[in-house]
Amino acid sequence: MKEKLKKLFAILFIILLLVLGIFMLLEMDKKRREEKIIIQTIDNISYELLNEDKLDYKIKEVKLSKKDIEVEGKKKDVDKIASIKAEIDLENNKLEKLGTHEISSNPVYAYDNNNQKINNVDLKVKSISATIELEQYTNTIPIYVDYDVDFYNTPAIESIELSGAGVKDYMLTLKGKKMVNKVRNLASVLDYENVDFTKPFESETNFDFHEGVEYPTTEDTLKTKVTFGAAVIKEVYFSKVTFDGLEDGLDAKLSSDDYIKVKLKGTKEVMDQIKGKNPKGIKIFMRLSGYDVGTYQVPITEIKCEDRRIQYYTDATIEVKIYKE
Repeated sequence: MKEKLKKLFAILFIILLLVLGIFMLLEMDKKRREEKIIIQTIDNISYELLNEDKLDYKIKEVKLSKKDIEVEGKKKDVDKIASIKAEIDLENNKLEKLGTHEISSNPVYAYDNNNQKINNVDLKVKSISATIELEQYTNTIPIYVDYDVDFYNTPAIESIELSGAGVKDYMLTLKGKKMVNKVRNLASVLDYENVDFTKPFESETNFDFHEGVEYPTTEDTLKTKVTFGAAVIKEVYFSKVTFDGLEDGLDAKLSSDDYIKVKLKGTKEVMDQIKGKNPKGIKIFMRLSGYDVGTYQVPITEIKCEDRRIQYYTDATIEVKIYKE
């Protein structure tokens, strides 16, 4: 019996040695394959734009001169490559005009899945060219009609017609440099002095925007035609206010639940559509830029009406509490 056990243990020991030997051979083969130098074609080529915020115009399209690049290195390193990116520095290339620009000698790097550069591989192409097309920024803003009139002693607005370059449905489309995005709205100011309210009022003014707006040009005009009708004045109550201009980390609320009283004026047809408190299509705005934590008496900055024919009047100042979020 003992002899049989000795033989069994011997056989098991030999088997164990064989298994360990095979395992070691496999590991050595694996390590050899991982250390083996290979050449592989990577077809996942993209780009990273540096200093894009320095451009005046918007990038419409980027095309690279190569769709794939050969890489040489240890297999274990090449296998880590998730993508190859070309670094395109836009600040050094003076892209100041619209159209297509050719940028050469953009360095390329290999990246892993964590977007980390892989330095121990050899890219057979060190840099590539890129074609960049620039286009104008576009910003569509509302047009408001400001009425320089006696609120109580003038008729209501019956109709408004606006026309001109880029004008459609009380909206104006601007095109140009990045600065166009800072334009919030356009006011067509109508001076009614010595106007015969029994006839349509017409005006034509040139667009006058700050530098950066390229369309409409200062030679283009906004045409405004206004007709008038009998006025109806209604007192309307609001409890909802939109706060503008607060610093990051601050919020605001009205100090009380009292309603804000506003007088609205329009023709009977217009005013019949305004019902109840906080009527639809009308928003109250209060600008709080420069305010810190505390309680303040703040005037209403603006009232925006979807129906541009509505005029408003209020001299209310509202108590507002500003606090940290």
